[in-house]
Amino acid sequence: MMFFLLIFFIGGLAFSVEYIDPFKAFEIALSRSDYLRSLKRGVDSRIFEKKSVESLRGPNLSVVTRAYYGFPYGEREVFDLYSYIRGEYMIWDWGILSKEIESADIKIRIEKLILKKAYENFKIRLVDLFWKIKLAEKRAEVKREEMAVAYVRWDKARNEREEGLLSREEEARLETIYREKRMELLKAQYDYNRYLNKLVYFIGIDKKDFEILIPEIKVDINGEFKSDYVKREALIGNYDMKIGRMLMEYYESKRDGQRYAPYLFIDLGGGYSTRPFGSRYKWYGGIRLELPMYDGGFISARRNFYETKRMKVVDKLNFLRKKIEGEIESLYYRWELIRGCFEYAESIERHSEENLDLKRSEYELELAFDLGYAMSYRSYAELKRMECEHKLTLFLIDVYLLMGKDVFNVFKEGHAFIGEREVTF
Repeated sequence: MMFFLLIFFIGGLAFSVEYIDPFKAFEIALSRSDYLRSLKRGVDSRIFEKKSVESLRGPNLSVVTRAYYGFPYGEREVFDLYSYIRGEYMIWDWGILSKEIESADIKIRIEKLILKKAYENFKIRLVDLFWKIKLAEKRAEVKREEMAVAYVRWDKARNEREEGLLSREEEARLETIYREKRMELLKAQYDYNRYLNKLVYFIGIDKKDFEILIPEIKVDINGEFKSDYVKREALIGNYDMKIGRMLMEYYESKRDGQRYAPYLFIDLGGGYSTRPFGSRYKWYGGIRLELPMYDGGFISARRNFYETKRMKVVDKLNFLRKKIEGEIESLYYRWELIRGCFEYAESIERHSEENLDLKRSEYELELAFDLGYAMSYRSYAELKRMECEHKLTLFLIDVYLLMGKDVFNVFKEGHAFIGEREVTF
C-alpha cells in the first residue's frame, strides 16, 4: 500500500501544474513578446536620431578628390589630380543646433511615454484575457452540468416513448434541449481554448500546461465613486495629456530653432596634388564663418509650419480635456451599474442556495432532475458573480489608465477614488 502511495506522490510531483498570474505573465512578455520588443524599437530609434543630430557639431572628416584638365597657368596644357583631407568642427551656431538636440531629446521623452502607455494597454489586455479564460472555464462547467441533466431526461423520455408512455413530440423537445446545452458547452470550450491560445501567443510562450490565477480585488463595492479626485488626477497625469504637453514643447523648440544665424567653424585640411608646377603638398587651418543671407522664405515658412503644428496640439488638448471630463461623468454611472450587478448576483446566489436546500430536502427518485438543475443553477449563480468581478476589474483598470497610473494597482488594497457613501435623510 505504501509503495502505491509513494508512486502516486511522485507522479503528482512529476505532473505538477505551473501557476501564472498577470504579474508573472507581463514579466515573461517583457523578455519574450515580439510585440513589446517592437514597441521598444521606437525609443531606440529616437535615441539614435538624437546622436545623429549631435554628430553635426563635429568633428567631421572627409576625403575629397578632384581632377582638372586645362591651362591653369597659362603656359601649357596640364592634368591635375588633387586629393585632400578636410576637417571641421562647429564652435558656434547661435543655438540652432542646440535647439535641434533639445527637440530630439523631447522626442525621446515622448517615445518613452508612448511606450509606457503601450505597456499599460498590454497589461489591460492581459488581465482581460485572464478573466475571459476563467469565465469560459466556469461557463463550460455550468453547461456541462446542464447538459448532463438534459441528457438523463432525454434518455428517460426515449424509454418512455418506446413503452408508449410519452409522445414523440415531448421526446423530441427534450432532445432539442439536450442538443442546445451540448452546443453551448462546445461554444464555452471553444472560447476557453481560443482565449488560452491568445494568451500563449500574447506573452510569447509555447506551452499550455499551466493554471491561471487572478489576484483578489479588494474594494468596498458599497462605496461611492469620487469623480472630483479622478478628474484632478487625470488632467495632470493622463498619458495623452502628458504627450500633448510634450508635443507642444517639441514644436516650440523646433519653431525657435528656425532662424538666420552665423555658423562658426574651425577648419583643418591638407592634400596632395599632381600638378607639375608649385608645391605638391598643401596644408591649411583656420576659422570659417558662414552667414546665410537669403533662402527664398524657407526659414519663415518652417517657423509658421511648426507654430501651426503647435496650435493644432493646443486644440487637441482642449478637446481631450473635455473628453476626459465626459468620461469621468460616465464612470460614475458605470460604477453604480456595477454595484447593481453585484446586488443582482447576490440575490441569485441566495435564491440558488435556498433552491438547492429545498430540492435536497424534497429529494426523491422522481425529483432527481430538479436536484440536478438546482446544482447547475448554483454554479450559474457563481458565474454571474464572476461576470460582475470581471466588470469591476475592467472599471478599476480604466480609471487607473485615465489617471496615468499603473493599472496593476487594481490588485492592491485601497483605491483613493472609492470612498464612503454619504448617507442623506
